[in-house]
Amino acid sequence: MKEKVLKGITIAWLVIESVLFLTISIIRIIGEFPAILCQLTTFLSFLTAVAGAVILKRKELVFLSIAMCFTVAADVFLVWIDGFYEIAVTIFLFAQIMHFLRLAAAGRPWKTSLMIRIITTVLGIVLVITFRMVSYLTVAGVLYAAEILINTVDSGIIMRKQRRFSWCFAGFILFLLCDVTVGLRGIGNELRLSYQADDIIGRLTWIFYIPSQVGIVLSGVLPVFRRKK
Repeated sequence: MKEKVLKGITIAWLVIESVLFLTISIIRIIGEFPAILCQLTTFLSFLTAVAGAVILKRKELVFLSIAMCFTVAADVFLVWIDGFYEIAVTIFLFAQIMHFLRLAAAGRPWKTSLMIRIITTVLGIVLVITFRMVSYLTVAGVLYAAEILINTVDSGIIMRKQRRFSWCFAGFILFLLCDVTVGLRGIGNELRLSYQADDIIGRLTWIFYIPSQVGIVLSGVLPVFRRKK
């Protein structure tokens, strides 16, 4: 009975997310930024993850729910509170750490993954120091980049044994593309981007971001659709 409820919740969530995505895309074409609708998409993904954790009682979904909670919080600082990028990046970093724990709970050997993360992070910090770009935001950004890159690789490794993680892998790929657009806008002055180019990049950010969160959460609740023998 509870699994049927989760099925209904998941289907309703996917329908609502699709409608919101199309609505946001149309509004963005007009030129407006529907901040409330954008925030709502992430919040609904968070609620779906929580529903999955409560009903399926899987440890990986608990970590996924916490990760989505951090993601919603980070969005608040990016969308509603201007000038707190350091806090937003830090919260996104915690979200990626939760995604790491989720992947470990799903079967990815955590010791190997942790070692790769440490090595990648150290190399990134060495580069930051070498090019004299040391600041809290830069260091936090390096830590975040290391986490999301390895999470993407880890989800790709897991999906070879658990096909549902192909949605998670696709989600992280889109998440990375979203981060690229954010980075391009951040250094837009140095790149001397035109207004039109900056506007297009800004519109792509949410086009990548919304389905990325849907894919990541969907990979967690998909077991409810398995046919029972």
